[in-house]
Amino acid sequence: MKKIKGPNVARNKGIEESKGKYISFLDSDDELNPKNLEKCFKAFKNTSDDCVGVYTSFEIKKDSSTDFVSIAKEKVVFEDVIEENVIGPLSTTMFKKDSIVDVEMLDEELKSDQDYELYLRVLKDDRYMIGLKDVLTKIYFDPSDRISTNPERKIEGLNRIEQKHWKHLTDKRLANHDYMLGFIAVDLGNMRKAARHFYSAIKKYPFNWNYYYHFFSSILGKRFFRMSHQVKKRVKLILLKYGLIG
Repeated sequence: MKKIKGPNVARNKGIEESKGKYISFLDSDDELNPKNLEKCFKAFKNTSDDCVGVYTSFEIKKDSSTDFVSIAKEKVVFEDVIEENVIGPLSTTMFKKDSIVDVEMLDEELKSDQDYELYLRVLKDDRYMIGLKDVLTKIYFDPSDRISTNPERKIEGLNRIEQKHWKHLTDKRLANHDYMLGFIAVDLGNMRKAARHFYSAIKKYPFNWNYYYHFFSSILGKRFFRMSHQVKKRVKLILLKYGLIG
């Protein structure tokens, strides 16, 4: 069998070979709750033809502990994703197969952010996805497979998305690109470059307090940045646990 190169090449091959009406993605290091598929199928029953997919809330696992929890929005439309990836990884999703085929499948040339780029295309023309509040997907964080080990891949992916969708992406989304590049710079130990990216994010979209938080913490050095970032995530988990944020 010919070796398949790249995640989107493999995904497209799977879609082409599939016989069913729905497509559910699962990366090899992620995990679906036993009720995931059943609940996604049921969610489709009360939707219109314009609903292209369902996605679930998810948790990110790191060293067997929950590092982050994302609660799904009830409904996601194109206007939501041109600002940010509110859905999350592909492992959280189930799509109608035709909705992916209609947009000519996944972009096999894309080096990173393959999930987000697909959402941008399938949600055009007044189509939508619905979200399930139940945490039905676990995303496992693997430091050895981090994008920062190959920052060129992340940068190429972001650049390709900007080139393909520049007419639609908002300042908020473009600021998020700088925000992500700031984290790559931190991982590479270049705190000065990280601060420049966080500052650029502030200039493009000055209404996100996270950009200020990470800009000032990056100025104080990598060690302080890491510590403050962990504190911020722990506080969010506590607030989620007690229902103080959704």
